[in-house]
Amino acid sequence: MRDYRIIVERHRSGRYVGFSAELPGVMGGGDTPEACIADTLRSQAYCVAIMLEKNEPVPEPVSKRARTEQLNLRVSPSEKHALEEAAIEEGYRSVSDFVRQAALARVRQGRASA
Repeated sequence: MRDYRIIVERHRSGRYVGFSAELPGVMGGGDTPEACIADTLRSQAYCVAIMLEKNEPVPEPVSKRARTEQLNLRVSPSEKHALEEAAIEEGYRSVSDFVRQAALARVRQGRASA
């Protein structure tokens, strides 16, 4: 679990909130950065255990995969807004991560049914 990147931010309440970069929706919290990291690590472990039980692919840590290629996507302002809202609702930190995961899930789904 230690290879997964954790982003820790201070919430306006004064507490700390942690997010998993590779596992959207995985979060943790705590009164100190250390407590937040520990809670986020527990959440990551739980998430990975569920994925393994369901025979779902577990994403590699960002540190183990190189993203060297770039795609440019043109959308209308309303499409961009809709994608941003969907990304936030799904727990993604960016539209890029949301679009990448959605597209890859669709590709994997197509391969599984073929």
